[in-house]
Amino acid sequence: MDQLIETDAAHPSQQSWWARLKKALGPVAVVGVVIAKFFAKLKFFILPALKFLPILLKSGGTMLLSIWAYAIFFGWQFAVGFVLLMFVHEC
Repeated sequence: MDQLIETDAAHPSQQSWWARLKKALGPVAVVGVVIAKFFAKLKFFILPALKFLPILLKSGGTMLLSIWAYAIFFGWQFAVGFVLLMFVHEC
């Protein structure tokens, strides 16, 4: 009465090669879909934004240089506040 029902999952050696292949490649397919979605977003959102990277680096660099120069004479709190004030004014 209490006999075990034997299935393919209980004996992997009895599964067909196609069933074993599908089971092995399932997680790989999921990772592939996630990577494909990431690159789709990268293509449409991040790559166009990279055009502005040199501008951001130049602006950010000069802002840090200005903060450093003002901090020498007036303290870092004033320097950060003053540079942020100029940034808001220019925006």
